[in-house]
Amino acid sequence: MDGSSGDDGNTGEASSPLRTIGKALEMAAAGDTVTVKAGTYNEQIVIPDKNPAPSLSAPLVIRADPAGGPVVLDGTGVELVVEGTLENPAGVSIYRDGAVVLEGFTITNYSGYGVAVQQSSFATVKGCTFRSNGTGMADAVDLLVISSQGVRVLENAFEGTASSERAIDDRSTDTWIAYNDFTGYRSSCIKVGPAPAGAGCRIEHNRFTGNPATEGVVLLDRARAVVVTRNILDGGSLQGIRLEQSTDCRVHMNT
Repeated sequence: MDGSSGDDGNTGEASSPLRTIGKALEMAAAGDTVTVKAGTYNEQIVIPDKNPAPSLSAPLVIRADPAGGPVVLDGTGVELVVEGTLENPAGVSIYRDGAVVLEGFTITNYSGYGVAVQQSSFATVKGCTFRSNGTGMADAVDLLVISSQGVRVLENAFEGTASSERAIDDRSTDTWIAYNDFTGYRSSCIKVGPAPAGAGCRIEHNRFTGNPATEGVVLLDRARAVVVTRNILDGGSLQGIRLEQSTDCRVHMNT
């Protein structure tokens, strides 16, 4: 799809691109790949329930075109609608879906969460850049993972600003958070819990640089069975990894 030359009356094939991501997702099915051309897209994206019985072999992939320039999802002026039971809306909502891959976007300036994964299984958020989301929330958060299972958060850049409270709030099970970069967050970069939410979360091979993080760069808040390993924490906070009333957690081989 192409925001500059596409048309939502087209077929959606490479030679007949659509204009909006929302229209592309209406037409997509599990196993399809939606490729988004370079440009800035001012819209809320709700990924519909295309794969209720998650199949990792046939995911719905929404991908920024790797051959083009930046693909920016910009929430400036976008009036967000709440999906599901969230208190706050999100720029991108993955709701009651499975095996969805969101890859390669810059997600910025949304008044709610940048991305919310809710009641979904085996979704992947990969290679995205998060910046200046949650501006209309009491606690500005870029990525919420809630009531879900097996979500993977991989190779993203989380860039906090003066108003950024937290990069990731994990209230799910078996979340894998790995190979991400975090900088500039005020409260914490990753918050997990309270149990039973957050059980089985694995946080590894991430780099945390220059985060004031008054609650700890990684905060395990009454969490259970969480592993924090092989991360690099460099400057900015008096508390690197904080365990608050947490049990059966392993923290080892961090620098």
